[in-house]
Amino acid sequence: CQECPADTYADVHNTSTCVPCPEHASHAQTKRTNVSACLCDPGYSGPDGGPCVACAAGTFKAEPGAAACEECGVNEYAYTAATVCVACHANSSSFSASPSVEYCLCDPGFYPSDGLCTMCHAGRFKNTTANEPCRSCTGNTFASELGATACSSCLVFSPFSTANPSEGGVRCQCIAGYTQTELNLTTPAC
Repeated sequence: CQECPADTYADVHNTSTCVPCPEHASHAQTKRTNVSACLCDPGYSGPDGGPCVACAAGTFKAEPGAAACEECGVNEYAYTAATVCVACHANSSSFSASPSVEYCLCDPGFYPSDGLCTMCHAGRFKNTTANEPCRSCTGNTFASELGATACSSCLVFSPFSTANPSEGGVRCQCIAGYTQTELNLTTPAC
């Protein structure tokens, strides 16, 4: 008699054939006499001996055996039959049990660009967790820094003077007929 190798078993005496483990199940031992020696592979779940079913997207299983698949945490995702969850890319968020990278949404102040989340440019803002573009500051508002989540209002310094947005909402500028003492200020006194 010969020993049945790893990933096989023989539950009948005096047979010349070892039976392979069910699909997505395995073991590393020799001389196994029962299908229950075949454990579901990582990424698959089911009873010892099978059948083994792939972990659903958004879940994972790292070890062989009959344990249930576990949900991925917040800011993680996993495709079907995952052995680990993958962290969302920088500056993005997702809910628990997210089934794909598409559920990693750019944080406020960031927009999607080439599969990453990039800071909004000066003069633009984004105040939601979503994969949408940044919006321009308008109506006497500005955002002088990168990654703005809101626009700031231009200041009013006299009843006859209002500040108008300039340079694409990056800073405020005095209206015609008024001057500012320091040209580098984002909100000048007019």
